[in-house]
Parts: sequence; C-alpha cells; structure tokens
Amino acid sequence: MNVSTKLTSLGWHLGAALIAVTLGASPSFAQAEAAEDISAPMANATPQNGFWVDPNFGSGRSVILEVVASTGELFASTLVYDDSGRAVWYVINSVPNVAVPSAQLQQFAGGQSLNSNFRAPAFIGSMGTAVFTFDTTTTGTISLPGGVVMNIHRLNLVAGGAAAGPSAGAPANGWWYNASESGRGFFLESQSGTMMFSALEYNDLGQATWYYARGAMTTATTFTGSLIEPFGGQTLNGANSTATQNYPRGTVTIQFSSSTTGTITEPSGRQTAIVRYGF
Repeated sequence: MNVSTKLTSLGWHLGAALIAVTLGASPSFAQAEAAEDISAPMANATPQNGFWVDPNFGSGRSVILEVVASTGELFASTLVYDDSGRAVWYVINSVPNVAVPSAQLQQFAGGQSLNSNFRAPAFIGSMGTAVFTFDTTTTGTISLPGGVVMNIHRLNLVAGGAAAGPSAGAPANGWWYNASESGRGFFLESQSGTMMFSALEYNDLGQATWYYARGAMTTATTFTGSLIEPFGGQTLNGANSTATQNYPRGTVTIQFSSSTTGTITEPSGRQTAIVRYGF
C-alpha cells in the first residue's frame, strides 16, 4: 500500500512505513543508513538509535527508538504489557524540530499476524502523551501517562556493544518494513556480531503484540534465532514486574542481501522481503 494521505492530528508518517497504518505524506524511501548529525539537536543530547531499558525495573519492558537525521523527529515504540499480561506495543512519533520530543502513544489493532498474509490494521486510540528527555546520547527519561517515569539507558547486547556498534558488513540498525504489508514493522540492532530483532505485529485476534529474537549472527549477513512471545511483564504505568513466561513461536531467519535489504523467513516458512526504512 502506498503512502498517500496524512492523519494530520497525529502528524506521523505511516502507511507503508513500519508498524504503521495511518498514512503519512509520502516520505522519501531512501535506502540508506541515516547520518548521525541531525538538523534540530535536542535539548541536551541526541540519543543513539537502538534498544533502551530501565535498569531500575525488571527486564520485561523496553523502548526502541530512532532519531530521523533530516528532521530530528523521534520515531519510537514502547514494548510493554497489558493488564492481562499480554505483550503490547504503542507507536510514538514526535513532531520535527523540537528540543524536548513528546507525542501520543498510539495503538493499532486488526493487522497482519505472524505467518499470515496481509491484513490492514486500524488506529484505535491514544493512551496519552510520552515525553522524552536525554542527558547524554545513552541515558535519559521517558515520562509516561499516569505519572510513571522510566530512567532509560542504552541496552548492551554484549559488553560494550552499544559503543562498538555493528560489525563491518552487518545490516543497518533501525526500523525495517515491507512496503506491501503496512501496519507492522521490525526493529533490529546489531552489536559486535550479536543481534536483537523485534517484530511488531498482531495476534490472531487482531491485538497488537510483539516478539523478539536475540543471539549471535551466523554470518555478517545471516541471523537465525528462536522467536519469543513474552508474557506477564510490566504494564505501561503499573508496578514493577518482570516478564515471567516466554513462549517460543518457532525459528526466524533473516538473510541480508545488503546493509539495507533482506528477507525474513517466518516460523511457518513464509518469506517477507524487508528494507531499511529511510524516512
């Protein structure tokens, strides 16, 4: 589905983009890793793209984010849990050129599930506003609805991994998608030969859910891992709770043909071509 319209009240670019469904004015789908410098620096520091966690809480929830090089927009998602314990994600996309990024936590439903063919999702509402501040490129806070503040920092997949970054020849870190399957997306990060992969999709009931796989890359261009659906972790604004159960959903393989293109083989064997989202 091509991006052709814009949901101006939300002000974010979706449609063919990532986990999106709502419909942004056509961005440039440049297939290249974003530059580190941005046109509108944030108040104290511009955060590194990647996985972030709160060391003061259990490991059951996290934030994944990328700063758009050309505008300074922050495109992020919170990976948390609902009151039943089910893994759920929300989209956060700040407006350009702001020192302190803030945006609505937007939720979608009805989209494409793991191993299944395309199904378009729908926007179902906002959970409130999230506000980001960053003290350094690797530390900051996110203020969530309900008065909860997460003191987030960059996740090291291996010792010193965030500083080391991807190995030579590894795929570009950040958001990936398939332009023909809007409404779901993938975030991946490689550190010194170890990858963390997250798939933001929907279950068979149409509820937003997320999966992850983590481990050493087989080669610089191939990753194979056990795809996990976590359960029982901390809600968006609830008390500290570590995810207590992990449900294996099969093996996922990603074969990268370049740093910005690749193919995901889902547990069922279904293959999806993906590209690095260029904003």
